[in-house]
Parts: sequence; structure tokens; C-alpha cells
Amino acid sequence: MKLCLLLLTLLSVTISIPAQADGPAHKDLVDATNENDQAPEEDNNACHYPEVIGKNPDDVMTGHFPDDAVIRVLQPGQMVTMEYQFGRINLNVDDKGVIVSVTCG
Repeated sequence: MKLCLLLLTLLSVTISIPAQADGPAHKDLVDATNENDQAPEEDNNACHYPEVIGKNPDDVMTGHFPDDAVIRVLQPGQMVTMEYQFGRINLNVDDKGVIVSVTCG
């Protein structure tokens, strides 16, 4: 019984200790996340393919994008992963399957 009380006391103390959000460990975590999940500033505008807007994705798969590009076609409302991947091109299509926008990552 005493052991249970001791464990409950330790648990409640552990839960009530606030995390230090502005400490160095938190900053390192934020920096690491930004490095891995966000495009560098110079790459944010590198995805310009206006010639494919309004076309069917099947018609533009060859000749418009770099040979090593990973291309994914995104349907309206489709769930996708949000991590940034260099070399990936997202073709966002409408309900009719027509490309409405192109994004990188």
C-alpha cells in the first residue's frame, strides 16, 4: 500500500513539472524539424510548370519534368504526407482530373 502511494506521489509530481519550452533542447528540436520538413528559401519558387495547368496528368508525365523527379497526382481532399521531399512534384487535380496547380515537395 505504501509503495502504491509512493508511486502515485511520484507520478503526480512528474506530471505537474512544466516543460521548459524555450530551453536549448526545445530549440534543437525545432531547428531539426525545420531542416527536415521545410524547403530551403531558395527552393520555394523552383516549381514553375505553368504549361501543365489545365491538362491531364497522363499527357504531361514525359518531357515536362526532370527525369529524376518523383511525381504524385493529388486528388481533391486526398490525404497526403506533409514532409518536404526534394525532387518531388505534386500535380493537384480537380474533380475532372485536370491539373489546377503544381507544387514541389
